[in-house]
Amino acid sequence: MVRRTNPITFRNRTQSLIRRDGIEGVAAFYGRSPQTIRRWAAGTQVPRSRSVQRSVADRGRNPDNHALTERNAQGQIVVRDFNDRVTRAINTQNRENERLERRGLEQAQNDSERQMAREQYSPLDEDEMNRIADLMDEREAAIARDERDSDWWDDWRFELEQAGYSSQ
Repeated sequence: MVRRTNPITFRNRTQSLIRRDGIEGVAAFYGRSPQTIRRWAAGTQVPRSRSVQRSVADRGRNPDNHALTERNAQGQIVVRDFNDRVTRAINTQNRENERLERRGLEQAQNDSERQMAREQYSPLDEDEMNRIADLMDEREAAIARDERDSDWWDDWRFELEQAGYSSQ
């Protein structure tokens, strides 16, 4: 069974595909009209087929939905190229990981403990950053639909906590 794609994620990934392939290219690939692709990009229509939804979400992830990282003047890893809300969440998580790594290095008694501290609290990789972005998009969609009390909201919170992040 193919999982339903979040409408906001679907819209963003459709827009990414359009930037990369153009409306005509996306329409030709999926066998849809350019008008349908415009509706997908506007968020007013989503295909019924979950496999098409998933394909758009997967193909639209690259090249412009991955994070670009750099170090700031203090040497901290800073993420850009997500929206501000997601960037703040990822940067906060990376700062926390750096703080925990420093504490682990200070408490380490030998080389193997130092190595363990470095590996355990490494900065988030690209897949983890994309997962956070997807989960935050899902949360935004749930809030827009006012489904805080639904099973879907509980599933989202469970997935976020399983990934090691707080839903608060």
